[in-house]
Amino acid sequence: MKSIIKSLLAFSVTASLCASASLADELKPIVHEEPALGRPVEFERDVYPILEANCIACHNVTVAEGDLILENLEAILKGGSTGPAVVAEKPDESLIYKLARRGDEPVMPPLPNDRQAKQLDPKQLGILRQWIVEGAKAGPATAKAMNWQPINSKLHGVYSLDLDAPGRFVAAGRGNHVSIYDLARKDAVSSLIDPQILLPDGSAPAGVAHLDYVHAIAFHPTESVIATSGYRNVKLWKRDGESISAAFAVPADAQSWAVSADGSEVILGVASRGVVVANAASGAERGTVAVDGQAVAALTAFASEPKWILAATADARIVVIKSADLTIAHKTEPMPAAVTALSDELAGNRVAALLADGSVKLLTVAADTGVVTVAGDIKSDAGPIQKLSGAGTSLLTVAADKTVQNWKTDDAAQINRFDLPAAVVSFDVEPATDRAIFVLADGQALLWSPKEAKQIAALTADLMAQRKLKKAEQSKAVLDSRVAVIKAQIDEAEKEVVAQKEAETKAKAELDKQTPLQADAKTKYDAAIAATAAAKAASDGKPDDAALKTAFTEAEKAEAAAKEVFSKADSELNIAKKSLDFATAAIGRAETRVGERKQQHDVATVEATTSAAIVEERKAPAAAAIPAAFAGLAVDGRYVLTSDAAGTVRVWNSVDGVAIDVLPGTKVAANISALKVVGATALLQTADARLVSRSAFPAWQLSASLGGQESGGDSVFVDRVLSLAFSPDGTLLAAGGGEASRSGQLTLWSTVDNSLVHQFVDAHSDTVYGIDFSADGKQIASAAADKFVKVFDVATKQFIRSFEGHTHHVMDVSWKSDRTTLASAGADNAIKVWNAETGEQARTIATYTRQVTSLAYVGQQDMIVSSSGDKRVFFHTASNGAPAREFKGNSDYVYRTATNTDGTIVVSGGEDGIVRVWNAADAVELAKFDPAQ
Repeated sequence: MKSIIKSLLAFSVTASLCASASLADELKPIVHEEPALGRPVEFERDVYPILEANCIACHNVTVAEGDLILENLEAILKGGSTGPAVVAEKPDESLIYKLARRGDEPVMPPLPNDRQAKQLDPKQLGILRQWIVEGAKAGPATAKAMNWQPINSKLHGVYSLDLDAPGRFVAAGRGNHVSIYDLARKDAVSSLIDPQILLPDGSAPAGVAHLDYVHAIAFHPTESVIATSGYRNVKLWKRDGESISAAFAVPADAQSWAVSADGSEVILGVASRGVVVANAASGAERGTVAVDGQAVAALTAFASEPKWILAATADARIVVIKSADLTIAHKTEPMPAAVTALSDELAGNRVAALLADGSVKLLTVAADTGVVTVAGDIKSDAGPIQKLSGAGTSLLTVAADKTVQNWKTDDAAQINRFDLPAAVVSFDVEPATDRAIFVLADGQALLWSPKEAKQIAALTADLMAQRKLKKAEQSKAVLDSRVAVIKAQIDEAEKEVVAQKEAETKAKAELDKQTPLQADAKTKYDAAIAATAAAKAASDGKPDDAALKTAFTEAEKAEAAAKEVFSKADSELNIAKKSLDFATAAIGRAETRVGERKQQHDVATVEATTSAAIVEERKAPAAAAIPAAFAGLAVDGRYVLTSDAAGTVRVWNSVDGVAIDVLPGTKVAANISALKVVGATALLQTADARLVSRSAFPAWQLSASLGGQESGGDSVFVDRVLSLAFSPDGTLLAAGGGEASRSGQLTLWSTVDNSLVHQFVDAHSDTVYGIDFSADGKQIASAAADKFVKVFDVATKQFIRSFEGHTHHVMDVSWKSDRTTLASAGADNAIKVWNAETGEQARTIATYTRQVTSLAYVGQQDMIVSSSGDKRVFFHTASNGAPAREFKGNSDYVYRTATNTDGTIVVSGGEDGIVRVWNAADAVELAKFDPAQ
């Protein structure tokens, strides 16, 4: 409420922004009216709206006249300059009521005023009075429902962006959508979707991540977790690599199985029933085809219409089944020997059948009738054929355990052959990419080009072990650099000790020199004083004696001269003493610094030594070859899926055999007996008679919500959350935001149980735009609209230091890995580099012509990547500020840029809506993703 406060009351007299009316107009007491609500008065529901309309404009966090804030109950009870504004149960003693009643000077709000505040009407005054009578209690909290409006679908600007540590996933926020781009695939995009946010009619999820704009995105440093932020809310999303898409039991007497070309159905050869077709997701059976009680040794399913199902029965026949109605279209005469395996569909409606005699029949299946005819015979000169695999125009066979032959599917002619180093257990081939994957008896998985008869790679890398080693090596490098920094600080401090000891020695020598000089001057001065006294006495005894008067005058002159000499000598002595005291104190301070630095060095050395031991421990697992039991080619042969006996599925790039992902088999919970791959799905047959379906590319799912709900109600966050950062070990999540021009909020959250760990009180006076943890996780830096960068201790939560120098909002902040420097991005178009120890500004980088919107130190380099509203993205050398590389292509304002942990990839996003990906080494564009993607 607006007030003209007198010194006799609770508020000091100030020049008010709101004009006052004449005293006669002001002093018209309001008679309160009983509210008659039929219930207790509630602060949020009844009182706060009155204050908000008439009082808070002049009594808020930003404008607190009389030091009184009326925005919340706690502040009201605290009161202003001289105490509480409310005395519970005593309205006539409560200053806020007396002033609102307008019975005595001063009154509030004053009239007229420039805030459109009105005096309370009798009912409003009655509500205020009754609330105080009832004890001025908070009452039940009232959830404030937000009336969210749809975000304009034409707004495609990328306002938030991050890249994960390995450099595989890019997350981009456009409006309230978050797109996830997989750089291992590039042609596939997924989205973060909160299933609780529905379409306006409530019929289905709206397909968005937040109700509000997504203001910040951060990837967890070691796990498949993303944090996103919106209005008063942070969400965590998890990509569960252990997830199972589907699992169901199959008949215990199932002897063979296949999968439909689209992966929607499984076809089972069941000894007691024949051919059973079931839904691949649920196991629900669509139907059964009896095959005269014959065991089914092999199955395959055609993709081309009418999608024939072929079943090889124990009587050496092949039964052709129409998928649509599960009727038998054709049954062949017995083959020369039992059929033990069938290939996938080959070009020209063909299929290859491996016979028990080691030969292969190329068969053509008539598209209209299903009638099977023999198109060719294949026999190997290496011996009986033991295994085959084929699809499209490729057919590979294995004879003599490890001799692979490549055959044409049109005329059964051999193309080439090659030998593998061990016996082949299983294999798969895909002509579209000219790739074949072989699993050998020794556990190796070898990727080959059948056309070139050349090995591409051995798929033996343990990706997770290698990532753990890399993480340990990075941590060791950080700790080693920290040890080196502290050692250099110790050396400097020890040099300072030596310098101050030299100064002390010089000061002592000077003191020794000045002490006798001062003593001699003192003696002479004392003698001169005595001589002057004697001359004066003599002159006073004979006042007419001119000679005595002259002698007295000369004595006074001599005394003055002696005094001047003594004063100078005494001053020189005091200077020498102070110099000695200063040097002695400086030695103490320097020795203290040496001691402190040595303690820090000891701690850092222990940490570095421990880290080095961890590196050594992780080297052997990272170098060890991981065995495979099964393998298959996925997504038209672009990827390889391998599985061990425990069901851990590994994903590889078929171009070069580089490991992409590891999907632990924890939830499979049984040993694996077979693997088939369709599209991007791995189907695992388990030893306990189940079929388990797993996606090679698991989706991201909402796993937790922090702070409160976007739709309204209480929240830890006071407003939009504008910045996010995970600690290096991933156990903490920092969130920054606040109310514009009112507060800067900085909070820490546990990622273990999603609980609030700490809220830094008054972290900033305006919104927090950027956060970064130091590489050792011990300190956290924040950048805010109040033009400050601040640093806090993570363990003690204590404020350490401010960095002041920007002339506009500070948009982002980043630590150098050795914790010696900080870099900050400003809306004043500048990057500033700071000495993290002293807070001194080292340099300003002024490359950009518009706001510097984001920045980050690149890995462990002396390099900063940054983006600007002038459309540009740069690498700068931090130590000299020189531009090192420009990443070109953006056509509009750039909001964010990011790199992966080792600084090999750079990404950016801005107003043009395009996410661009570059090779950091040469700034060559690797990919770009339009909003439509």
